[in-house]
Amino acid sequence: MSDTDAHAWRSRLSQRMWEIRRRLPDDVVVQEASADLETALEELSAATEQLAQQANELAAKQTELAEERERWQHLFDVAPDAMVVTDRAGMILELNRRAKQLFQLDLAGARSMTLALRLAPPVRHAFQRMLRDPTAQRAEPLTVTLVGDPAAAFRGELRCAVVATNWLLWLLHDVSAAEHARELLVSANAKEKAAVEQLRRVDAMRRAFLLDVSHDLQAPIAAIVGLAELLRTQELDTQERDRVVAQLETSARDTGAMLRDLLDYQRIEDAATPAQRGGVDVGVIVKRAASTVDAQSHPVQLDLSAAVANVDAAIIERIITNLVRNAVQHTPSGTTIWVRCRREPDGVLLVVEDDGPGVPVDRRSSVFDLFQRGQPRNHTSGLGVGLALVRRFAQLHGGYARVEERPGGGASFHVLLSG
Repeated sequence: MSDTDAHAWRSRLSQRMWEIRRRLPDDVVVQEASADLETALEELSAATEQLAQQANELAAKQTELAEERERWQHLFDVAPDAMVVTDRAGMILELNRRAKQLFQLDLAGARSMTLALRLAPPVRHAFQRMLRDPTAQRAEPLTVTLVGDPAAAFRGELRCAVVATNWLLWLLHDVSAAEHARELLVSANAKEKAAVEQLRRVDAMRRAFLLDVSHDLQAPIAAIVGLAELLRTQELDTQERDRVVAQLETSARDTGAMLRDLLDYQRIEDAATPAQRGGVDVGVIVKRAASTVDAQSHPVQLDLSAAVANVDAAIIERIITNLVRNAVQHTPSGTTIWVRCRREPDGVLLVVEDDGPGVPVDRRSSVFDLFQRGQPRNHTSGLGVGLALVRRFAQLHGGYARVEERPGGGASFHVLLSG
């Protein structure tokens, strides 16, 4: 009955009692009973109003509790860590969104199992101890792993709190992400240190290289200046003049070759010089290139097969001239040099060999590195770029460059170019 209905009922009852007293004004019993009843109605009315007020207050409190529960349920669901409510036996009663994702369960499925079944077997015994006495494990969390994939990679710290007489709240904090982040940080620091060390080595190499370049270019430039001065100031006969001019040409050619190697290597590293492929007879190119090198007192023997390939002719020439010049620089006078080319199933193979001292085993893996220089056997020296350029030319053609020992002694340089 609503407040309005109760008030109307009391009004009708009061009106009825008034009519009875009016009709029976001389009936003492009726008058007394009517007065008592009216008093009781007033008391009932006051009690009804009080109950109505309490009912309103209770309804407001229920609304407030519902809103509070909804708020806490939201916080429970969106918590970043997995949260699970169980009974004292470990049966799952409630779990939040993160726990559902981690355990791969919905609430209906979760309520039919214990939390222990979602933990990896090695940690279940420790979990049971914590379950029996939750308060004893407050100081140190239990490090756990989970069953199933992808949860197998998960590592977490499990804590327990008693939230009601028969309820336990379990908080599972993910530490695998933090451990992975630490591993990444350690790896990044190691890579940074390695990069700094590499930059330090490169910078030291650059400084040493600049000094070497300055030193190595002084000799041919000084020779050019001296020979030019000789031509300018001295009266020379025809034979002597031809000899001086030939020396001038040699010095200028050596200087130009060194500078060209430097520029070409930089262009390749900057990807500014792509290979200009075309169908060419590699044997013809190799023969022409070998004839342009001043072999001095080194006899050069050619063993060339017809090999038409889709390659860059200019690069073929540079590879041969650099390899032959390298053999001349690092072998004694009189050392024989062999230049070969032949067709292979996967490309064209260029081979330059000599019967000199060869390349030591411990240097064969680094001989093609930039600025790596062997001990020259004559006055001619390079910048340590020629062989590095050979390897980059080979890589530009999808091939390789390597050095091994020649049967019978000496060095055998092999360059394979796909095409």
